[in-house]
Amino acid sequence: MKKILALAFLPYWKGGKQTSGLATGIFDLHDAVNSLHGQYEVVLACTDVNTEEKMVDSTKVIGWNSKLLLRHCLKKFYRLPRFFRKSLYLRNKYQYPFSKTFVKALFLDYAIEREMPNAIHFHGITNAYYVELLWNNRLPAILRLHGMNGYNDTVPGYLNYRKKEKDVITLPYKMVTFISEKNRSDWGKYYGGFNCPTRVVLNGYNSSLFFYKEEDNNIQKKYDLITIAAIDRNKGQERVIEALRILKEQGREFSYLIIGTGRDEYVEQLKESVNKYNLDVTFLPHCSQEKLRDFLIKSRYFIMPSAAEGFGKVFIESLACGIPVILPQSLPIVDEHILDHTNSVLLEDEKSKSIVSTLLLIGTYELCSAAVISQSVSRLSWNNIGKQYCDNYLNNGI
Repeated sequence: MKKILALAFLPYWKGGKQTSGLATGIFDLHDAVNSLHGQYEVVLACTDVNTEEKMVDSTKVIGWNSKLLLRHCLKKFYRLPRFFRKSLYLRNKYQYPFSKTFVKALFLDYAIEREMPNAIHFHGITNAYYVELLWNNRLPAILRLHGMNGYNDTVPGYLNYRKKEKDVITLPYKMVTFISEKNRSDWGKYYGGFNCPTRVVLNGYNSSLFFYKEEDNNIQKKYDLITIAAIDRNKGQERVIEALRILKEQGREFSYLIIGTGRDEYVEQLKESVNKYNLDVTFLPHCSQEKLRDFLIKSRYFIMPSAAEGFGKVFIESLACGIPVILPQSLPIVDEHILDHTNSVLLEDEKSKSIVSTLLLIGTYELCSAAVISQSVSRLSWNNIGKQYCDNYLNNGI
């Protein structure tokens, strides 16, 4: 069995500190590979875990603490000048925080020495540059890119993202995977191609947590709309609230559930707006993955008018529960032959005006039954995606 070491974060509901869908997707992907008990084992090296080693579902997770890294420094002291220079380089060129980068270099080196992997796996444009920190630069490296922010001026620091995204194609990767075809084609359009094979492997969903059953038809719908995402301007909760305000002035009211957290000041602004116009909007903080299905099946539609997404895993999780989705037609998932007029409603754009126009006509769309909607994403279970990922490892000599 070949071993792959993946630098990652552990989701909050798995004992880590991250509440993002990205952290959950990274864990679920690698845990799916491990669940196959095939040719590959993936070990997660998590910078937000302080335990030396633990098993989480089918996956071994290793963490760090100051004593571990100190012992490693004493053992491999001759490597410290290189890690110092590389950390300084990343700070000066791409604004990486020096101390965190240096510690991550030590942790990565410790994890490699401990596990002796056949390959190392990085996720996202920021972690992509940690390949520069490897002492053994002959270790095959794999990169998975989850989106592109360099041309999205709503993202803080987007120009720095653009610099990193442009230069990443020069890094020594053996394989790069993208989470959508649009993501890969946009990368080629704006930055050019990689000097290694690239593959598109879509995100999946956990079929043991997100599913449809016939008894769901008897559950009373408590919410007309639901959004599950970090609360920020990009995700669009503010635009939905503005649309609900306009609709209420026109005599149309909708109930709306928002699950997620964000900057306290921004969330309070949204709540003040809801209270000012007496809108039927409920806020809930992040909850465990196990509880999300209960809220989805009590909702008529999932809506997320994002300005940008790498893929949007939460859309397929909603569909798996039989809940139709409302989203802008510009998002990458629209081009992946998953959505059609039977399971989704496409907005002209992410703006409130488009949301108003769509919700005024929401009863006229000919959507399929929940059972049929759920089947439309069955091929995207993490078990199937894990098999695709293993095939890519094998086909690229890893």
